[in-house]
Amino acid sequence: MKSVLLLTLLVPGVAYAQDGGSVADSKLDESLRQSVQQGCVGTTSVIVRTKAGYRQGLRDSLTQHGDVVKGEFPELDALAADVHCDDLSALAGFTTVYSVSSTVSRTALNNGLNSYAL
Repeated sequence: MKSVLLLTLLVPGVAYAQDGGSVADSKLDESLRQSVQQGCVGTTSVIVRTKAGYRQGLRDSLTQHGDVVKGEFPELDALAADVHCDDLSALAGFTTVYSVSSTVSRTALNNGLNSYAL
């Protein structure tokens, strides 16, 4: 039901079509695919890359949906946000979204690398 709500919120002002399930799943990084398969609940921190010109509309829609946008990266057409787990597949299904990646794995990687630098 939340996926339908997300789709409804993302539509105003921007035409979004959805890719088929396997294409959408391929846009999620491995850790997010596993989270969805294991029944992820609550929210998760992600970075979403969009096609040029769609970042602002996605930011507005996520905010209206109750998700927290933590940062924007205009030069990459990307934003960082805490997104509801049950919306990940729908988000990845939009043709205007290139990829959805977990920020947790990057944080863990950075922490690991930083400990070697000390």
